[in-house]
Amino acid sequence: MELQRAIEQISAIHAQVLRTEVFRGYRAVPVAMTSAVAPIVAAIHVALLTPDRVNHALLLWIGYAAVSAAICGTDLAGNCLVRGRVFRRQAILVVSQFLPALVAGAAVTAVGFVLPAARPLLPGLWIILYALGIFASLPYLPRPLRWVATYYLAAGTFLMWRGATEPAVWAEGLGVTFCVGQAAIAFILHWHLERQLDGR
Repeated sequence: MELQRAIEQISAIHAQVLRTEVFRGYRAVPVAMTSAVAPIVAAIHVALLTPDRVNHALLLWIGYAAVSAAICGTDLAGNCLVRGRVFRRQAILVVSQFLPALVAGAAVTAVGFVLPAARPLLPGLWIILYALGIFASLPYLPRPLRWVATYYLAAGTFLMWRGATEPAVWAEGLGVTFCVGQAAIAFILHWHLERQLDGR
């Protein structure tokens, strides 16, 4: 009985440590890659899509989101395999904070496909939900990322206010926002986590 209580107490302490420790599973290089891909997608959007092809624009930016998630997710999964059970538990905890924002993003995107009138709001909504996902994850991330989350929130609000439907405007708004925002995240991850590990 005493042994069981001791095990439960140790588990509770361990869980609390995971909640207060900065997560080191997100790395700068994969995030920087998503920053570099954003203007490429925006250029493809401008070059190939006419204003009436809104569904194609939706699919293009959904593709960007999927590729970005695959880049960062593959890197994180590789770390989980290498770094053991404790790291995996923390990774699940941190990713679960972001998951509601992803589910909400998928839901509003589905609405955009069904209701054309909702499409002008989608770029802003995507960015706002991404900002909320970062805010939810902040207890486990470097503190300066709150400024990046604030930037995304402001950018998303601006795009919703404009209510832009033209593909070129979508391209500029999403391309610039994600290029700058993801580059900022990559810099902060490198400066506040990876640089410290390198002992510089």
